[in-house]
Amino acid sequence: MIGRCMSVLRERKHVSQQDVAARVGLTTEEIAQIEADTTVPSLDTLEAIAQALEVSLSHLFLNGDISLSTPHLPNRLTADDIATGSQTDLPSFTNQPSPKSQQ
Repeated sequence: MIGRCMSVLRERKHVSQQDVAARVGLTTEEIAQIEADTTVPSLDTLEAIAQALEVSLSHLFLNGDISLSTPHLPNRLTADDIATGSQTDLPSFTNQPSPKSQQ
């Protein structure tokens, strides 16, 4: 799967396997094996390939077609919110009142 996404991204950018291999420090055969999904590259290699293709690492997994937005996730608390106990935005998972509401 990673290899197919890599191949599509590479072709969209009109970059040859030889160019990617030279930029990453691999052989053309190794790039071909990765694109054919017959070998699994290390994370370091994937990062180097993403850099060579001028895309984020996530684009190698997502083919550049899927948005990484997460509108369904609630807002996250900051470290200050956690330190000061400001947790009013969190849903209650117990029947116990929060410490803030007892004041």
